[in-house]
Amino acid sequence: MNNWISTTLKGVSHKIITGPFGSQLHQSDYIDSGIAVIMPQNIEDRYVNYNSIAYISEEDATRLSRYKAKPYDIVYSRRGDVEKHALIRDTDPESFCGTGCFLVRLNTSKVHPEYVSFYLNRPESRTWLRQHAVGSNMPNLNSDILNNVPICYPEKIETQKALIEGISSLDLKIQLNNAINAELENLAKTLYNYWFVQFDFPNAKGKPYRASGGKMEYSDVLKREIPKGWEVKRLGDMYNVSKGSLITEKETTMGNVKVVAAGITFSYFHSAANRPENTITISASGANAGYVNFWREKIFASDCITVRGDDDLDSYLIYLFLDFMQNTILKKATGSAQPHVYPDDIKQLYLCKIPQSKKDEIRNILIPINQKIANVQKESAELIKLRDFLLPLLMNGQVRVGEKSESLKLVLNKSKNNFDENKYQSWLAQTKLAARGNMDEQTLRKMFEAIDENDR
Repeated sequence: MNNWISTTLKGVSHKIITGPFGSQLHQSDYIDSGIAVIMPQNIEDRYVNYNSIAYISEEDATRLSRYKAKPYDIVYSRRGDVEKHALIRDTDPESFCGTGCFLVRLNTSKVHPEYVSFYLNRPESRTWLRQHAVGSNMPNLNSDILNNVPICYPEKIETQKALIEGISSLDLKIQLNNAINAELENLAKTLYNYWFVQFDFPNAKGKPYRASGGKMEYSDVLKREIPKGWEVKRLGDMYNVSKGSLITEKETTMGNVKVVAAGITFSYFHSAANRPENTITISASGANAGYVNFWREKIFASDCITVRGDDDLDSYLIYLFLDFMQNTILKKATGSAQPHVYPDDIKQLYLCKIPQSKKDEIRNILIPINQKIANVQKESAELIKLRDFLLPLLMNGQVRVGEKSESLKLVLNKSKNNFDENKYQSWLAQTKLAARGNMDEQTLRKMFEAIDENDR
């Protein structure tokens, strides 16, 4: 190709940094809030998922300043789904490259970061990484492999920008979907905290139970007050907690079921699922040991702990509980050479058994949120396929910059539902919610807008 330069990732980078090792950053260093640390499980399709991310203190951030991520850096996972990366944007919060990751600092005088990110996301680039990764049970990258990833780019930055514009609308829609789902997940966590941590669920009069003087009693097991009459149970006595079957790349077959190992998506698929939708996984080993994930699609669970409830609502409530307990679970990771979390560690967690009446009350709120997230994830998966299909066509000149199919225009121009105040007030009355405590007016309105029209 005329005026195109063929090189490697090293050729367009200032440096590629291996994230801190376990001796530099211990599980005990992670705190509930502070400065975000990007781990492999936080890397999604070209972006960082800051939900349930780990944090470090300002003191540790100063000590580890070498690993601070800057806008337009690229973060890769060193193990597991090594094909995926995240591009740090100037709108991202302050963050650090964590254990189990690589930080790539691009030479922006040569290449546009968005262009490089799109190029690395091509099926050809992802396949190259998968084929060159090492390790029999779990794919692993090293700096030499990452340095040698082939890169081809137009000499002129303006041409790179033009190619980016050809698919930027699609990517913007994908990012918007990610933001919607992050907001929905945060709303669900806020609601869980309000109802089942603070115990300010609506009482018979629609008032917050604890704040309105609801009867409480001290639990010796939980070392805190809980609603009078509520039981405290071990998670393992209530639900199925088990370990997935270990599988290697050679044992996979053609299919479209994600293989999940150590709580992250492997870079290959299986023909059959061994876990249904709405399954929780907890990373069992390695740098990700103890991290909790929730899968709204069927999966093949490999080297990870899985938990399922009696139904989809139960599973979602368990996930919200385990997410609330995330730091406690991380501290259970043991092992000097490689941290491990075992099924018994999860079985031994104690929680309040939520009465069926309260589950029935919250069902009509949480199930639509969970389903909305699942639907948006499916839409994003289709948009990602379309984006990745268009990129090589744009590069080869088969599609001109600015062209968009009619179906794509429909996707991008979906109008938002107009806010209906009467329906909103009716929804509040039906769900017995009101602006109080942590559930403020703005949060409630966001929740209403996010839920599908038919679910209101």
